[in-house]
Amino acid sequence: MKIFDWLDGIEVAIVGIVAAGLLVPGPLFITYRFALAHRHGAALLTGALWLCCVAACVRDFRRQRLSWVSGGIVVLWLVTTLVLGFILN
Repeated sequence: MKIFDWLDGIEVAIVGIVAAGLLVPGPLFITYRFALAHRHGAALLTGALWLCCVAACVRDFRRQRLSWVSGGIVVLWLVTTLVLGFILN
């Protein structure tokens, strides 16, 4: 129905705002904390995976649909960051 087409735009905007809110400050803080603790390999790995997450989310936002590739990269980043955080601290 054409009446509810505007809801799709709102849904995409909400997902984009939430993703930006989670993908910007959190990973930068984690990478900074790893670098501060002289864990440069962990900082480099989490920073590189974060950049891949950002690139995948921007690509999906421009296409206005989510893909399993970006979901997989985000899950890989989360698991890697959690494992490195528990192992190294």
